[in-house]
Amino acid sequence: MSRSRSGHQSGKRARGPHRAPAGDRNRRSVRVEHRRPAPAKRPTGEGDPAAIEDAARPVLEAPDVLACVGEAMRANGYAGDLVPAQLAYVALTSRLLPRPMNLAFVAEAAAGKNATIDAARALVPPEAVYVFTAGSPRALLYTDEEFQHRVVLFTDADGLPHNPAAAAAVRSLAEGHALHYAVTRLDRQTGQFKTQTVTKPGPTGLLTTSTRPLPPPLNTRLLQVAVAADTEATGAVLLRQGQEAAGETPPPPDQQPFLAFQRWLTHVGDRRAIVPFGATLAAAMPSTFNVRTRRDFTQLLSAVQTIALLHQRQRDRRHGAILATFEDYRWARELLELSFYFAAAEELTPALRQIVEEIGPEEQNLNETDLGKRLKLPRQAAWARLQTPLKKGWVMNEEAVRGRPARLRRGRPLPEVQTALPAAEAVEERFWGHPPIPGRATFGSSPRAWRQSGRTASWRPKRRRWSSGT
Repeated sequence: MSRSRSGHQSGKRARGPHRAPAGDRNRRSVRVEHRRPAPAKRPTGEGDPAAIEDAARPVLEAPDVLACVGEAMRANGYAGDLVPAQLAYVALTSRLLPRPMNLAFVAEAAAGKNATIDAARALVPPEAVYVFTAGSPRALLYTDEEFQHRVVLFTDADGLPHNPAAAAAVRSLAEGHALHYAVTRLDRQTGQFKTQTVTKPGPTGLLTTSTRPLPPPLNTRLLQVAVAADTEATGAVLLRQGQEAAGETPPPPDQQPFLAFQRWLTHVGDRRAIVPFGATLAAAMPSTFNVRTRRDFTQLLSAVQTIALLHQRQRDRRHGAILATFEDYRWARELLELSFYFAAAEELTPALRQIVEEIGPEEQNLNETDLGKRLKLPRQAAWARLQTPLKKGWVMNEEAVRGRPARLRRGRPLPEVQTALPAAEAVEERFWGHPPIPGRATFGSSPRAWRQSGRTASWRPKRRRWSSGT
């Protein structure tokens, strides 16, 4: 029985050439006409640098841009933890750098992962982000969209193990900040299948969401961001929903200054930022971090550079490059410290450590319901949170019969990891060689001021590197 175009079965036999098996049909080349959507109406003054700057001025000249971003998120109705939302905003802005950030927002189902990213997306122009799902991975390959200095948002990484095409596309973006993917197409002249490489030049950033830690090798190429799912966060979300239903929330603020600010960064502002204390920061990193820190440290530097880029009106310059400050690192540390903890502690987030330590060292036969009551969690949430500790052997379940209440006890010891990123004050003291002295010297100071501070600075035009020595 064949099917008509409407999808209903027809009694007529399909005409035409012999139909290939389903597996081969999936590999068949299909001619698709890509129609570009009608150009959206540009905001007033988008093509005029002076008009863009004037519209962006409230954000552009703010002393603390990320604080303004957090206030705007709250005013727009976001009730979750601001740290992951502000980090998402930094990652979206990092699209303008040569090496954008790659982040995976990991939390239990319904914890607000997408809402966290959406809070940041609301303050960024739509053209800065390209969204695709596991259900349409080939749209990423055949679209006419360009990905240079954009962020690809993959909305559900849980489907990656079951979708090789999506997994390969995401892995390509995560590895090289650009899309390179080999596809098989039918050559109609020869009748043979040929391999063709689809290339989308970057740099391109990557954001994704998942209910569980990413599988290898993606887990070492994306920093994982934990989204709070505790009772306090849930209460804040419910309160906001209730206030909206009661009409007790103020109208959303004007987002045009934030959108104009991002367009100013894209079309007018400087994009080159350097971290003068990068080598000092590297030397101050805890020695207990594992090998994957080599990749994660690059993301930390990208965060510092992005925050400097956001504050470029308040930053010094040297030979046209924006000079990041210790305050930029202080912000980056606050946003990324939990992610570095997650990376260094074998997927042991603070929430997982809490649920494991809630089981006494000598305690036996504790079920998931009683454990959940101690943490004020439903039984299902407690059981879901126990899956990683059970897999890692930090918790043992002595109950062998499926469906019966668990009989939990402590397993192997939890890893002890020194996860704290070095404090900004410690890095600053290490860099200058003495405790910071307010107003003594800055990165934009003259060489004489540097010498008085105990350091010298030199710029090497050929190698374009910042060097400093005692």
